[in-house]
Formats: sequence, C-alpha cells, structure tokens
Amino acid sequence: MIKQKTLNQILYYKNNGSTQKPDYQFIKNSFLQEYSIDLGSRSAPAFFDYDKDGDLDLFVATTGSYAKTGNTQDRIVLYENKGNASNPVFDKVNNDYLNLKKDSITDLVVRFGDLNGDGKQDLLMGKYDGQLDFYQDQANEGEQANFKKATGNLANIDVGSSSAPAIADINGDGRNDLVIGKNYKELFYYKNSGNDANGIPQFNKVNDKFGHIEKENYSFLSPFLADLDQNGALDLLLGTNGNGIQFYWDITENLNDTFEAMNQVIYNKLEQQKVEKEMGGRIYPAVAPLDKDSLPDIMLGSMRGGLMLMETQDIRNSIPVSYNQTAWQNTNDVKIYPNPASDQVYIEWELQRPESNYQVEIYNFQGQRLFNQQFKQSGKRESLKVSTFSSGLYFVKISSKRNNLIQREKLLIKD
Repeated sequence: MIKQKTLNQILYYKNNGSTQKPDYQFIKNSFLQEYSIDLGSRSAPAFFDYDKDGDLDLFVATTGSYAKTGNTQDRIVLYENKGNASNPVFDKVNNDYLNLKKDSITDLVVRFGDLNGDGKQDLLMGKYDGQLDFYQDQANEGEQANFKKATGNLANIDVGSSSAPAIADINGDGRNDLVIGKNYKELFYYKNSGNDANGIPQFNKVNDKFGHIEKENYSFLSPFLADLDQNGALDLLLGTNGNGIQFYWDITENLNDTFEAMNQVIYNKLEQQKVEKEMGGRIYPAVAPLDKDSLPDIMLGSMRGGLMLMETQDIRNSIPVSYNQTAWQNTNDVKIYPNPASDQVYIEWELQRPESNYQVEIYNFQGQRLFNQQFKQSGKRESLKVSTFSSGLYFVKISSKRNNLIQREKLLIKD
C-alpha cells in the first residue's frame, strides 16, 4: 500500500558549491511549514475566547496526518492567543481538546455560539454521520470554558452525511438558528424553537434547499454566517470542495430567494485587481476580527491541513459612491469609551455632523444585534448600559438616519 505524505513535504537543499558547479546539501524537509500551522490533512478553524481573557483563541478540527490517524481519529487542536485582541499570537496548548481521538470521529467541524440563551457560548460539532453533537459550557462566569457533552444527536437533526453547521440569528427573533451544509448540494435551515425541559435547544427544519444553492451542485458545503460589510444584514460564506469560497451578501433580507454569489471578492495585491482564486479542496471558512481595525477577517481551512488568512480591507457599500466619502469615512469623530468596558459605555461627538439623528447598534460575534437605539446629536455624551453583556468582543456601529456609516469600532467587555 502506498501512503501519501501529509507532513514535512517541502525539502530545502542548500547549494554549498557554486552556480557553475553546484553541491546541494540537504538541510530540512519542513521548509516554510515549520513557521505555519500545518496539521497534515483537512483543517476546519473556529474562534472562541475559551480562557475568558478578552481575546479570541483558535480551535482547529482536523483529520491529521494519515500515517498517524488513518483518517479515522479526528480531533480538535487548541491554539491559545498569547497576544491580544488586535495582535493575536496563537500558541498550541492542546493537541486533542476534549479527548476526541478515541471516539473515531471523521469529518469533524466545530462551531461556537449561544444556542440555549444562557449567555454562554456552546460548542456544536458536525460529523460524518450527518448529526450534531451539542456541548454546554459548565464553567462559572469568567472562568476557563469547561465543555460537557449534553447530547449526541441535537434535536434529531440528520442531514445525511458530513454535517457542517453555522450558527447565527437568521430570522431576527433573538435566538441563534442553524444553517447546515452536507456532503453534496443542499444547505439546511433550522429555526431555533426554544429549549426543552432539560435546557437543550430544539430546532425545526424550515428549508432543506436554503438559498436554492443546490442548483450549483457544490460538494462538501461548509457555511459561515457573519456581517462582513457591517450593514446589519448577515452575509453567507460558503466553503466548497473544488469551487473555492462563495460569497452571498445580505441573505437575511430575502431568506426565501435564490442566493446569487458575488464573484471576484478577493483582491490580489500583486495583480492589483479582484480575482477568483482557487483555494483547493474542501474549504472551511471562519470569520473573526484579528487585527487593529474593526473589520472581520477570514480564515480558511482546507483538505491540505493548513490555514489561509484573508484580511478584510474594503467594506462593500459601507459608504455609498454617491455620498461624500471624505466627509463620512471612519475618522474617529465619535469617541466610544471606556474600552474595555464593564458597566457603561459613553458615546461622545468630537464634531457636529450635518444630520442630527444617528443610530447606535451593538452586535456580538455571531451577528446578533443586541442593542439598537436612535439618538439625537445634542452635543452631550450618551450612556449605554452593557453590564448585562457577557465578557467578549463586540462591534459598535454608528450610522446616520439615511443608513450611511459614520463609525465602527470594536468594543471589549470584561467583568
């Protein structure tokens, strides 16, 4: 039997001779790979602040090296953020988080989100069998996450094979719903109908052809939902096998429509143009704010076992072309403080704007709008109470009454 190698694939030979008479000496077989995350085969990233220190940690579900696992011992590798929210440094601290290798799981995908409405992030796992494992965080507020398995077949959901869930409030009712990909064609939409007597969230299937994406014949669909352009409507990122990543904007505006992908979203700095990029097989997207700006960035896992990071540099339609961009760009004319905050946040204008009314919205990482209020620009500071928010990272969006973006900021809430 021939085994394909999935680690240490780039060999470096140093020329100790000359151009005319080369003498190549082997140096290493992990050139460049030693400076990046490469888990061997099939990587699916997710972000969650597991140690409750205010920055996001990295979780990667992986098949690992075939020579070691035989593709039958998927696990979660945990990288703790030893940096901070705006300058993350991910350090591997656990090679088998929750000790899953012994369970012989395949096609593992993990997602985090509050599904039972208790204010804590839950852990949801998709697997080859098409079902979902649901884990609850048993830790006290402010303590390191302590996930315990609550059920191995959440709400009797079964999409057939290779379930890949995404968590977000699709219908705007304040509860996180599910969009689930599978091994071929369809996306499933399940509405959160509340908890049962044991506090386990229940879901009702709304649609097994969500967005009518099945017409594209994609395989191994892996969705992620986030408000990439920060306009208040969720966008869908869809990882596929061989068709890269597909972008669908503002899907919550028309849940029953046929979603149309927007091509050429990725900007190639060398070519100085937007391109359609081949990403490889089985792409798994995750979205998180990972640098100093307030924009969500995109991390992609793939069948090759590595991770790709795409920095968001331009927000689609955040400032309408017809409007004066210089006047309405994010110029820090609004002060939002203190940041980090624990009880109250103050909003104060540095300059008077031509429009007297403005909207303040606060979103969590899953795209749920937790605060929405209109204020009149009076020259006085406004106070927002955030003591009921869980510790973590939030987005503050300030817009005019004509929905023109004025400012966007990250807000860190700590106990």
